[in-house]
Amino acid sequence: MKSLWGIHNHANLTYDMTLLKHRSPLISKTMYALCHVFVFPNQHHHHHSRSSNSGKNFQNFIALYDWLLWKKLVISTERPAVYGWRKSEAEETSVLYRFFHRPFMDKWKLGFFKP
Repeated sequence: MKSLWGIHNHANLTYDMTLLKHRSPLISKTMYALCHVFVFPNQHHHHHSRSSNSGKNFQNFIALYDWLLWKKLVISTERPAVYGWRKSEAEETSVLYRFFHRPFMDKWKLGFFKP
Protein backbone atom coordinates (compact mmCIF):
# COMPACT_ATOMS: atom_id res chain seq x y z
CA MET A 1 0.00 0.00 0.00
CA LYS A 2 2.79 2.42 0.90
CA SER A 3 4.52 1.82 -2.45
CA LEU A 4 1.32 2.57 -4.36
CA TRP A 5 0.80 5.76 -2.34
CA GLY A 6 4.39 6.79 -3.12
CA ILE A 7 3.78 6.31 -6.85
CA HIS A 8 0.56 8.32 -6.45
CA ASN A 9 2.47 11.17 -4.75
CA HIS A 10 5.06 11.37 -7.53
CA ALA A 11 2.39 11.57 -10.23
CA ASN A 12 1.22 14.86 -11.68
CA LEU A 13 -2.21 14.66 -10.11
CA THR A 14 -3.93 17.90 -9.10
CA TYR A 15 -7.09 16.70 -7.35
CA ASP A 16 -5.67 17.64 -3.93
CA MET A 17 -5.27 21.30 -4.92
CA THR A 18 -8.77 21.29 -6.41
CA LEU A 19 -10.21 19.96 -3.16
CA LEU A 20 -8.19 22.40 -1.03
CA LYS A 21 -9.59 25.31 -3.11
CA HIS A 22 -13.14 23.92 -3.31
CA ARG A 23 -15.90 26.48 -2.80
CA SER A 24 -17.58 24.30 -0.17
CA PRO A 25 -15.94 24.90 3.22
CA LEU A 26 -16.84 21.36 4.27
CA ILE A 27 -14.82 19.87 1.41
CA SER A 28 -11.87 22.26 1.61
CA LYS A 29 -11.55 22.01 5.41
CA THR A 30 -11.86 18.23 5.31
CA MET A 31 -9.08 18.06 2.72
CA TYR A 32 -6.95 20.44 4.78
CA ALA A 33 -7.41 18.17 7.80
CA LEU A 34 -6.55 15.08 5.74
CA CYS A 35 -3.33 16.81 4.61
CA HIS A 36 -2.23 16.76 8.26
CA VAL A 37 -2.57 12.97 8.33
CA PHE A 38 -1.67 11.77 4.82
CA VAL A 39 0.74 13.17 2.24
CA PHE A 40 -0.87 14.17 -1.05
CA PRO A 41 0.84 14.86 -4.40
CA ASN A 42 1.14 18.64 -4.05
CA GLN A 43 2.74 18.34 -0.62
CA HIS A 44 5.37 16.00 -1.96
CA HIS A 45 5.93 18.18 -5.04
CA HIS A 46 6.94 21.01 -2.69
CA HIS A 47 9.54 18.69 -1.20
CA HIS A 48 11.15 18.51 -4.65
CA SER A 49 10.90 22.26 -5.35
CA ARG A 50 13.56 24.95 -5.38
CA SER A 51 11.76 27.19 -2.91
CA SER A 52 11.66 27.84 0.79
CA ASN A 53 9.55 24.67 1.05
CA SER A 54 12.27 22.43 -0.39
CA GLY A 55 13.48 21.30 3.03
CA LYS A 56 9.97 20.39 4.13
CA ASN A 57 7.44 17.57 3.64
CA PHE A 58 9.93 14.70 3.92
CA GLN A 59 7.33 11.99 4.35
CA ASN A 60 5.76 10.13 1.48
CA PHE A 61 2.79 8.51 3.23
CA ILE A 62 2.00 9.78 6.74
CA ALA A 63 2.13 13.57 7.20
CA LEU A 64 1.80 13.33 10.98
CA TYR A 65 5.56 12.93 11.31
CA ASP A 66 6.27 16.11 9.36
CA TRP A 67 3.57 17.98 11.26
CA LEU A 68 4.03 16.83 14.85
CA LEU A 69 7.61 15.59 15.15
CA TRP A 70 9.66 17.77 12.83
CA LYS A 71 7.40 20.81 12.31
CA LYS A 72 8.15 20.65 8.58
CA LEU A 73 4.64 20.28 7.14
CA VAL A 74 3.67 22.65 4.33
CA ILE A 75 0.20 22.63 2.78
CA SER A 76 -0.12 24.76 -0.34
CA THR A 77 -2.81 25.20 -2.97
CA GLU A 78 -0.32 25.96 -5.77
CA ARG A 79 2.30 23.87 -7.54
CA PRO A 80 5.95 24.89 -7.09
CA ALA A 81 7.27 27.17 -9.83
CA VAL A 82 10.70 25.54 -10.11
CA TYR A 83 11.86 22.03 -9.33
CA GLY A 84 15.39 20.91 -8.60
CA TRP A 85 18.05 20.49 -5.98
CA ARG A 86 20.37 23.48 -5.69
CA LYS A 87 19.29 26.84 -4.35
CA SER A 88 22.56 28.58 -3.57
CA GLU A 89 26.29 28.44 -4.25
CA ALA A 90 26.92 26.95 -0.79
CA GLU A 91 24.67 24.01 -1.61
CA GLU A 92 26.81 23.20 -4.65
CA THR A 93 29.57 21.90 -2.38
CA SER A 94 27.48 20.23 0.34
CA VAL A 95 24.46 18.00 -0.05
CA LEU A 96 23.62 18.44 3.66
CA TYR A 97 23.91 22.25 3.67
CA ARG A 98 20.22 22.97 3.14
CA PHE A 99 19.10 20.61 5.89
CA PHE A 100 21.50 21.66 8.62
CA HIS A 101 22.98 25.08 7.87
CA ARG A 102 19.82 27.12 7.29
CA PRO A 103 17.89 25.98 10.39
CA PHE A 104 21.03 26.34 12.53
CA MET A 105 21.84 29.80 11.17
CA ASP A 106 18.23 30.95 11.61
CA LYS A 107 18.40 30.00 15.29
CA TRP A 108 21.82 31.66 15.57
CA LYS A 109 20.44 34.92 14.18
CA LEU A 110 17.49 34.78 16.58
CA GLY A 111 19.88 34.48 19.52
CA PHE A 112 19.25 30.87 20.53
CA PHE A 113 22.99 30.18 20.29
CA LYS A 114 25.64 32.51 21.67
CA PRO A 115 29.03 32.84 19.93
